[in-house]
Amino acid sequence: MGRSALCNSLLGERVVHASPFGRAAGGINDGPRSYSRSAGGFSLTVVDTPGVVEGDAVDEGAMASLSEFVGDLDGGVDVVVYVDRLDTYRCDARDRECCQAITRAFGKGVWQRTVVALTRGQYTVPLEDVSYAEFLERRSESLKACIRAAGAPKGAALPCVPCENGSRCATNEGGEKVTPNGDVWLSTLVEALASASIAAGASMKHDAERMARSCDRRGRLWMLPLLALQAVVVLPLARQACMWDNRREARERTPRRAVTTLPQAVSEAQAVGDDTDSIDLLGDGISYSADDAQDDLGSAAYEDNDDDEDDEDDEDDED
Repeated sequence: MGRSALCNSLLGERVVHASPFGRAAGGINDGPRSYSRSAGGFSLTVVDTPGVVEGDAVDEGAMASLSEFVGDLDGGVDVVVYVDRLDTYRCDARDRECCQAITRAFGKGVWQRTVVALTRGQYTVPLEDVSYAEFLERRSESLKACIRAAGAPKGAALPCVPCENGSRCATNEGGEKVTPNGDVWLSTLVEALASASIAAGASMKHDAERMARSCDRRGRLWMLPLLALQAVVVLPLARQACMWDNRREARERTPRRAVTTLPQAVSEAQAVGDDTDSIDLLGDGISYSADDAQDDLGSAAYEDNDDDEDDEDDEDDED
């Protein structure tokens, strides 16, 4: 039991049908709805909002609907109640995304008038060496850190109040529901709401269209720097990497050629004292003997002599 049950507790009557299945239960919590009550010249309007998280991601459609609804409120917003569960050990990526979405939709200033309500306040801490007060403090600090990381101003107090809407909640002698630390949670929550509203000052007037345009502009401002970075840094690096890949592939496709001749290989083998009779010059399993090397040398010398004789004949002809 969460937001809707909390609205019923604040108004002191059942005005909202609280469903544990949310929007999956036939659209009960499909959109934000406001409920007003007046007493002693004081008027209180409570807005029951749908969950802005669907599955593991923020529902941008629900967030946009909530932003438009708040923008249409005549008196603005005096205080915001951020509802989460006490019986959760840490904030995950979904919590961070939710807080960031709220900051984008309503601005950082919304956190200055926010009170954190931790439902399931009757939770029994399963750790023997951790008291209820210590667990409450750890959970509160974890949520505050998550909210501040989403852009909340440093001066935002973000008071955290444990709440228990269930009928099994313990009560005091006056029949008021109390949490395990002995606090009357409803009175504590109302006091925190009043203090946050007074500290924040005038009501928050929300302009949904302006905030949407602002978000769009913030996104567009990064386009030119990112394009420039891509043109100056990313593209040249990509081209260079492609050239290196092409060269490597070309070297791999080109068969290796032996640069050492057979006579040279035999001479080098004899110079180091290798008395082998043959050498596998090309690494292809074919061995060449020293006689082959001598034949190569004789053939080369014969060709050189032929070249010399041809040169002499050419000189005689010139004479």
